[in-house]
Amino acid sequence: MISQLINGSLLQPIKPTCKLLLLTIALVTLHGCGSSASGGEQTIIAAPIDLTGATLRVNNVSGSDLADGITEPYQTLQYALDQLRPGDLLVIEDTSQPYSSSAVIAQERDSNDNLLRTLRGFKVSVSGTQSSPIIIEGRGSNRPEINQLQSGSVPSNATVGLLLDCVSHIVVRNLEIHSANEAGITTATDGACQTSNIVIEGNHIHNIYGEKYVGGVRMMGTSDVVISNNHIHDIFSNESAENKRLIKKGAGIHNIIVENNRLEFIDTGVAINAQGIGNSTFGLENPEPVSAIQIKNNVFDTVADALSFTTHISDAMSVDETKTGLFVNFDVVGNTFQQVGSALHLRADTAQDQSDIACIYNNSFINTIGAALDIAGLTNLELFNNIFVMPQSEILLTHATDNAGLSNSIVYSDHNLFYEFVSLRWRLGVSGPTEATYADLPNWQSASSHPELSANPDLLAIIDDPQFVDPLNGDYTLDTGSVAIAAGRFGLSIGANDGLVAPVDRPEFPCAARELN
Repeated sequence: MISQLINGSLLQPIKPTCKLLLLTIALVTLHGCGSSASGGEQTIIAAPIDLTGATLRVNNVSGSDLADGITEPYQTLQYALDQLRPGDLLVIEDTSQPYSSSAVIAQERDSNDNLLRTLRGFKVSVSGTQSSPIIIEGRGSNRPEINQLQSGSVPSNATVGLLLDCVSHIVVRNLEIHSANEAGITTATDGACQTSNIVIEGNHIHNIYGEKYVGGVRMMGTSDVVISNNHIHDIFSNESAENKRLIKKGAGIHNIIVENNRLEFIDTGVAINAQGIGNSTFGLENPEPVSAIQIKNNVFDTVADALSFTTHISDAMSVDETKTGLFVNFDVVGNTFQQVGSALHLRADTAQDQSDIACIYNNSFINTIGAALDIAGLTNLELFNNIFVMPQSEILLTHATDNAGLSNSIVYSDHNLFYEFVSLRWRLGVSGPTEATYADLPNWQSASSHPELSANPDLLAIIDDPQFVDPLNGDYTLDTGSVAIAAGRFGLSIGANDGLVAPVDRPEFPCAARELN
């Protein structure tokens, strides 16, 4: 089964909260729907970076570990990684030979200190600082290749491309990583540390074979992360054969940007799990939300679940599970979803706390097989300036919540464009006492009496050909004569890409329900 791209959490040894982000820096201030989702300030590594340390090189063909790494390159990648200090740049040189490692870099043990499995691959164990980050960069006519030579899952002997082992202020860019059986790039997974200020950009990650929690980029214990301009595809998993334990320590995911990536031929594009686990003697109070998440300007092509936000991962070895996860303040903007099962699948209906405030705007949904937006336990949803072409099922599906204290609400839905559909359907309150199906646009426009709706929706919606440049070849840019140009809310074009020669920057504006700091 083709599987997850992102798996992450902010992991600390104090609180028993499991939050996972599966996949896939300047001082940046993020605020408001329309430019970001945080409403606060995000500190990430800036580009260009004024490096304060050495420029080291590694070349697995012509290098030597007896060299200084500066005038002559090292030969062994792990040796070179071990020499890094804050402010250093490590250049991995493209050669005719891939870099690979079977060295043990971590071990998982049970409560009786019995070895459960080993983790093999390369690892980074030294952090940079805000003023002196560490950069690991591939250079050459092609991306340097990390090939871990795995073609299937081996539960007791897992392999990754690169482990970021409890480190912060790290940039990893321009590498090709493939044929691992756990993750392409991952942070530490034992729940005993936290990781922040990570940039994963410009990498090609593919053919990762694993079991539960496999990922192209897998972030566990992370805040202030940018995953950008990566091509991630063919991520395979076989969850049915594995009974892996969940991590039970950590805190919330915060300030994550996933932008300008291409994700294809995988089960789940971006998976974020906000599960909290407690028990009768060590419960959770005031769980930290998964917050300030931006998913923007990505292409999801042939993905079963493009975005999967959940509060619970089934695991037979977990006991006393308390579903405390919640999501607050996230944007999904400028993405193209083509041939996906579901674009956004958010299930927070079994949580103890309310998820709140989501902006879903300026996306293009092309041939969604299931419900484009499948939501439960989320209030203050705004849905505008989106294109829906050839929808095969519901545009928007909401579910009744298991927790009577939770609800769904759509505070704004308008300026969306619909085309080439057999029927248009919206279903609200599924399985609940007020379940309603709106079979076409006119019925939907008169649906303001439904308790999940704050006003009449889509009164300014458009039914017309969006006029893409070359849809047969996957170019869903709007032609300059498109009816969607400058026809949306706030004077923006509708859809993910208006194709203007000089694109107008999206203005910074908040969702109505979001308070700016």
